[in-house]
Amino acid sequence: MKFNDIYKDDAKVKPFLFAILFLGLAGGLYKGVLDNYLAEVIHIGKFDRGVVEFFRELPGLMLILILAVLCDFSENALFRIGCCVSLAGLCLIRLVPPGKALVIFALTVYSVGEHINLGMKSSLTLDMSKPGLGGTAMGMTSFVTSMPADSCIRYM
Repeated sequence: MKFNDIYKDDAKVKPFLFAILFLGLAGGLYKGVLDNYLAEVIHIGKFDRGVVEFFRELPGLMLILILAVLCDFSENALFRIGCCVSLAGLCLIRLVPPGKALVIFALTVYSVGEHINLGMKSSLTLDMSKPGLGGTAMGMTSFVTSMPADSCIRYM
């Protein structure tokens, strides 16, 4: 099956998949470096790691409230917002001084964007796919998302 057979002709799928590719690359680098960064640079122990995970997963718990605030935006706009928030979180992680509270805040910002995009990727993929080919399009999106992340983690 050809790439053009999966998606609608008017869908702007290439920029979308390109964005997902870079999100996957950034996520792979982030996940591959995070544990060592928290342990060796920030000196976060076992208990503190639990605190970090609580705040990192809090946006997932609050996602319904976050999306309720952003309900006036289209799926495309929400995806872009999620990308920008994730990028802001990654930049904050790099820019803030190595202190527990600031790093946890930066990780939480990244997590907000990541959780927004989790639902938007699937929704946009199904919207861009031709009727009856939603599963194939979801597989393509899943492949593009996981390929760079797996490669980054494998070679770190």
